Amino acid sequence: MGAPQRASTFVPPDYAKLHQELQRKGMTLMLLWQEHSEQHPDESMYSYSQFCETYRRFSKTLKRSMRQIHRAGEKLFIDYAGPAVGLTDGSRAHIFVSALGASGHTFAYTTPRETMADWLDATAQALRFYFGSCLSVALSDGG
Repeated sequence: MGAPQRASTFVPPDYAKLHQELQRKGMTLMLLWQEHSEQHPDESMYSYSQFCETYRRFSKTLKRSMRQIHRAGEKLFIDYAGPAVGLTDGSRAHIFVSALGASGHTFAYTTPRETMADWLDATAQALRFYFGSCLSVALSDGG
């Protein structure tokens, strides 16, 4: 038999809520730890490293998502990645990314905005990147 477990005097976080909060854009474990500490100012708190470790132990108990198999050439995943990036001239760049499902071969392209025209242009650039000039000719011929 192992040593008796000592009762924890630390205020444990709601791990399920933490996991859900981490899905939000820009949310980090550091921000959640700071929030948790501020909500319990007069109580013993985990250090940041212990907070992360206990969350990681919790996350390993969660059901994993189903592995997906992608056949070559079957799927292209596209989207804008995160918030716009500030440039030295004061303007902003929106980063469009795409990846082939089977190989994960990735393409990135910046646009000035995220309008429909920007999206369509970036998608066309990605297709040219992946499939070369043959596709460009086929697209310009209408078929």
